[in-house]
Parts: sequence; structure tokens; C-alpha cells
Amino acid sequence: MANKKIFAMPVMDGAPASIDLFTIVDVSEPAATQNKSMTVAILLGASGDTELLRNSGGKFGGVANATSDGFNVTFSNDGLRATSPRFITDISDTNGNAIIGFTVTGSAVNFLNITNAATGGAVVAQAAGSDANIQLTIQSKGTGNVQISSSGEVRFGGAMSATIGDDGAGNTRIKVGASSSFGFSNDNNPNAGTVDCRLLRNGNGVVRAASNNNGTGSWLGGILYAAKTGNYTVTDVESGSFFTNEGAAGTVNFTLPAAASPNPSALVYVFYIQAAQTLTVTAGAGDTIRLAGSVSAAAGNISANTVGNCVKLVCINATEWVAESIVGTWTVT
Repeated sequence: MANKKIFAMPVMDGAPASIDLFTIVDVSEPAATQNKSMTVAILLGASGDTELLRNSGGKFGGVANATSDGFNVTFSNDGLRATSPRFITDISDTNGNAIIGFTVTGSAVNFLNITNAATGGAVVAQAAGSDANIQLTIQSKGTGNVQISSSGEVRFGGAMSATIGDDGAGNTRIKVGASSSFGFSNDNNPNAGTVDCRLLRNGNGVVRAASNNNGTGSWLGGILYAAKTGNYTVTDVESGSFFTNEGAAGTVNFTLPAAASPNPSALVYVFYIQAAQTLTVTAGAGDTIRLAGSVSAAAGNISANTVGNCVKLVCINATEWVAESIVGTWTVT
């Protein structure tokens, strides 16, 4: 029916209210043959429906912000508004390529809620739903990374209260709140497991740390300096520490951690006599301490009381500590 002009006239014959009858006439035919018409019934729906959707000047169904080309309906100027629309697989861009995909979970009660913001506010992507505690997971595909790009700081709120960002001098820093502590660990217990936690330097750079806290030790040139005035059990996580008896009024005994084979780094400690009191270093059960040609008994010790005496002990296997350097005279027991 190319180039045909069709005209529909309603038929007023007392048809049911939910059905409208139209007479279809081909007005492109000569007037004498225009009586070749047919009557069709169009179901409009409920009895209150009165309009048959159509295109008028490109407007779909008489809606000002909706147009149709016969295949697609396009909405503009906030023309499409929907409450709880259902998307089957994804939302696509203008080229028909997916922007956001959806994976359905049966009987889902939790979801992602997006909150916009006024000027100066923060846009929020938040887990929401009926559960009291909901985990929010960002997952990459295959071996891809999860990357957070920001010209400012990356901040972690709540009890963690930490930020990752630029320190103003072009260096990356991790900063914690005034009431927070900070550490690197491979587990909730820093002494658990067999996976190393390390700070690594880049090329010929150095690893540096600084602290103004002398309560448990302070960093001095990358070495943890700790003054102890009472007996103290040394831990493996303190490897590399420089211990003294500064301020002690009596004997201070340092008990070494259990010897362990280097994996990959050896346990190393330095002991220095700052106060004129006896400083003793005791090996763990079954372990020995060797100073040059002298070796202690199992679980034995070394001691001295002269200010300036110093010894650096290195664990070389699962039972032996040896002195890498010795200053002054030490008694081996």
C-alpha cells in the first residue's frame, strides 16, 4: 500500500466501552471506490481509556518529550521517569554497548545505593538492604587490578581513620588518626603465619622511618632504638633494633626470641650498655650464643657492666646466635 492515504473514522454503534470501532477508508482511491472500507475493533484497555497512541509531528502518543522513528522511542529533557524500573541484563550507551551490567540474585534483599550531593558534598556509593551488616566488594576480572585514581587523598573512615596521599613534597604517605595505631602484618597476629611483610626500597633508595615516641622505642637512622630499665623479652618483629639499658638502676636481662633460620632475612639485634649496670642477653631454650671462640650453654647468656660495651648478635640457624661485632669484654655463660 505504498503512497496510500488511510483515514480512520470511529463507528458509533453502541460497542462496548473498552473497544472502539473504526472504519478504515483508503482516501487515495477515487471517490467512487472509497466505499471499499472495512471496520476494525481496537482494544484500548479499561473503559476509561480514550486515546489511541500515534505519532503526530514525530511526537509519540502526543507526549512532547517523546519521539519515535517507527522502531525506537526517544525521550528528551527528563522525559523518561520511572519508579523501580526493571532492567534485565544491562544499561547501554548510544552505540548499544553495555555501560552497566546486572547479575540477578534470587530473593535479593541487599543492594548498592547511590546518593548524589550538593555543592561541596560527597557522592556516596553505599551497601544498603535489610541485613544489619553488609559487605561491599569491588572485584576485578582475571588478573586485572582494582585501581583508585585520585588527585587528593584516599581516606578510610570509621575506627581505621587513615589516609593515603601526597605529603606535599611529592612523597606518598599513609597517615593515621591521633587515636589510631599503624602496622604492616600478614595476619591479625603479626607473629602468625609464614608470609613475610616487608618495606622495600626502590633502586638505590633507602627505607626511612621517624618517631617522636620514646615509650617503646624511637627510630634512629632506620634502626629502632629502645631503652629498657627492666627485664625485657625481645620479639622477632623487633629484628634490627638497638637496645640499651639507659636509665636502669639495676640489672636488665634481655631474653632473645627462639632462634630461626634466615627466611630470607636473619634476626639481628644490638645491645649497648649506657648505664653502669649489668646488661645480660639470654638465649631461648636449646639455643646458644657464640662470641668469637666462646660459646654459651643451651639457654645460656652473655653479660657485661661497662659503659660503652656493645655486641651485635645475628641468628644464623635454628639454634645458634653469633656475634657479628663485639666492643669490650663480655662474660659467656
